[in-house]
Amino acid sequence: MVEADLSEHVTHRVGNLHWIMQPDAPEWGWLVIMRMVKPWTEWIMILFQKPGWKPPHDGWLPSKEMYEKRVKDLIGNDNVPFKVTGVSKWFVNEVYADKYQEGRVICGGDAVHRHPPINGLGSNTCIQDSHNLSWKLAYVLRGTC
Repeated sequence: MVEADLSEHVTHRVGNLHWIMQPDAPEWGWLVIMRMVKPWTEWIMILFQKPGWKPPHDGWLPSKEMYEKRVKDLIGNDNVPFKVTGVSKWFVNEVYADKYQEGRVICGGDAVHRHPPINGLGSNTCIQDSHNLSWKLAYVLRGTC
């Protein structure tokens, strides 16, 4: 997470999700998705590694200084103060709930599966999950499962 007032750069743009591709940037952050959290001062910056790039060792993460330099380069304006407020590593893997129902309680949507913090912003899976949940709820209410 990054706090930075970028209003002069983005308020005239439609949308709150920005893709930045910089082929000459570090291999661990050459592609960045900036997603606005709070207009226009709080951002999630998702940094992607170049295809085929491997970190120097298991568990490697860029240092705080490396992140700060990358954010400064992304903003591109030395006069914009910013603060890196949090860093986490997100994995795409098969993480999901091992059960979806306990008695008459049914869970669905992002509560039962890992969902990336980009792109569909939940709408696509929300519609599918609602459809999926409807027939399951009908079965539970009828007592057939």
